[in-house]
Amino acid sequence: MLEAHVAETPWETLPSTQDVSATPQTVQPARDPIEGAKQTAAALLHSLATLADEAKEDAVLDALPALAPLDKITWIRVKRRIKAAVPGLNLHDLESALTELRREAQRSAAPIAGSAQPQIAAALAQDYAGTCVYDLDRQAWMGYASGLWQPLATELVQQQIGVFMDERLAGQYTWHELSGVEHLLRARLARALPVETPGWLPFRNGALHVATMTLHAHSPDRPFTWQLPYDYDSQAACPTTQAWLHEAVGGVHDQVQVLRAYAKAVVTRRVDLQRYLETLGPGGTGKGTYTRLLMALVGSENTCATELNRNYPGH
Repeated sequence: MLEAHVAETPWETLPSTQDVSATPQTVQPARDPIEGAKQTAAALLHSLATLADEAKEDAVLDALPALAPLDKITWIRVKRRIKAAVPGLNLHDLESALTELRREAQRSAAPIAGSAQPQIAAALAQDYAGTCVYDLDRQAWMGYASGLWQPLATELVQQQIGVFMDERLAGQYTWHELSGVEHLLRARLARALPVETPGWLPFRNGALHVATMTLHAHSPDRPFTWQLPYDYDSQAACPTTQAWLHEAVGGVHDQVQVLRAYAKAVVTRRVDLQRYLETLGPGGTGKGTYTRLLMALVGSENTCATELNRNYPGH
């Protein structure tokens, strides 16, 4: 039975198959953590072939901490065979749990000297990759969540550094050392977040590629610093709004098209057009309603009020 399960991955440290009946918890520890993890994996895969279905998932979870030292290729192979043995197991959750276990193992390693600020910054940079950057243009920290890069107070970053240093150094550090780590972390996570992301529109439920009109999952690699405050729906229609536009301009189709084109330019941030819309008419004819419609399209948090006049000296 065991040979059939492990023939794909010929580990030299595979335990003897003559009397293997142990669960992953009873594997004899190996000096080398990687070899020990391989032994645990072999025992786990063997036990999954004999355990009742309701006990298999618990066996995988119990063995997971001991599997953390596995290299990437070996883990992929083991994970594939675990999935075959336990089809209902959520691989995404399993991968997340293993990643967190590996991070915890790094944090619980032997404490490093308080003067080794570069090592602390390096460890934090690995943890914060993809979720935190120091924006060179804004000269400020930015944090990523729910498809958005947003300003992050320096004090909050220092707070997280302090928590990390408390764990590693048991509080044996100075404010000067914490500040030094924060500045080193800036250098490691420095990046210029672009103001614009041409060809993309950020919605709450994903990023729309305008050229193909396809919705993609949010990613830190598309650095949006703003977002439309609603979900994208390819089937959405707005008959009430269209009827109101025709009513507001007395049914003049060309004017309706101008208003629609301007609304699109606002949503897609076409500041390169260098145009503004002037609406004329007595009170109650729809000027304010159209302005509020545009604000609703982009969200009030993405708007600002300004004036057209420029107060240059001599003018």
